[in-house]
Amino acid sequence: MTFWQEFAYTFSDIGWLPAILLVLGLIFVIVELFVPGYGFFGISGGILVIAALIIRSYNNGGGNPVIQAFVLLGVAVLVVGIAAIILLILVKKGVFSRTGFVLGRTSVDKVRSEGTPDFTVLVGEVGVAKCDLRPVGTAEIGDKLYDVVTRGEYIVSGSSVKVVDVEGVRIIVATDTRGTREVTATDCEASE
Repeated sequence: MTFWQEFAYTFSDIGWLPAILLVLGLIFVIVELFVPGYGFFGISGGILVIAALIIRSYNNGGGNPVIQAFVLLGVAVLVVGIAAIILLILVKKGVFSRTGFVLGRTSVDKVRSEGTPDFTVLVGEVGVAKCDLRPVGTAEIGDKLYDVVTRGEYIVSGSSVKVVDVEGVRIIVATDTRGTREVTATDCEASE
């Protein structure tokens, strides 16, 4: 027999039990792709597909059972692969972003959590850059040293800076036109 004859014979004489097991197994594996969980559907689906392959091989009325098992396995892999591609396309188009499949929010606040210090009180405060801010560095605001970042600008050590925004633990500063102050190299090294 040729391969295509074996292929046709595999599905024309499959029997009702292997056919049901194969279809249920594929459905379970596809459900596992779309609704990830603890693997119940994936494991159950894999077991059902293997059971379908074994039963089909033992109930072989003719032909080569090894080729027929590989044909069934190839069809199962092809169907699951197509389902995975469809899933990727749907996720890329954002279909699942409006469902429970993709969580839109987390249990932790995006801005800050309980353990994150609240730097929002610093907005509007003026300080001094203790190091060159390129764009990250250290600034003295009030009597404390803070790790700060600029929005891409380079600020020379000793320049007056103003806190313009706070994003979580990021303190964003910009040049303040009030003036500069001499800062020694030891100030910069001590803060790093």
